[in-house]
Amino acid sequence: MRYFLLVLTTMFVFSSNAEAKKEWVDEAKLQAEALSKECYAKTVEPVWDSFFYNDEIKKGYKKYNACQKEIIIAKIKEKSTPENAEKMIKALDLMEQSMLEFYGVMYNQVDTGFYGQAVNDMELGRRFEEVLYDVLDYQSTYTNGRWDDLLP
Repeated sequence: MRYFLLVLTTMFVFSSNAEAKKEWVDEAKLQAEALSKECYAKTVEPVWDSFFYNDEIKKGYKKYNACQKEIIIAKIKEKSTPENAEKMIKALDLMEQSMLEFYGVMYNQVDTGFYGQAVNDMELGRRFEEVLYDVLDYQSTYTNGRWDDLLP
């Protein structure tokens, strides 16, 4: 009987702990997803006449990436000094250039077809989504003033 009560108590503790975790919401993640979906809806038009990747889709991904980058830059400028914003934007430009070059070279070594043509733009978009989340998460964690005020 004691073992039954011990097991029952343990199950209750774990179940109540699981319910408490459900209440926590990652606001930065929700905001980043909403902004990304908004960019996608504005820039990538569905192409119903082609099942495969084509130039219209590639143009859409380029516009999507530009939209994401604009949002990231705007969010960076909200909470940073102009000097630090400039440094982060320069690093973002270098990241963009490096990602496009890396995946462009990797998928163009051999003929990878339609998929290979899309990978560099799609990967850049995924990285921008992660960077947007990181910026929003940082801002939600440190909302009391500017980022640089946190430094000694």
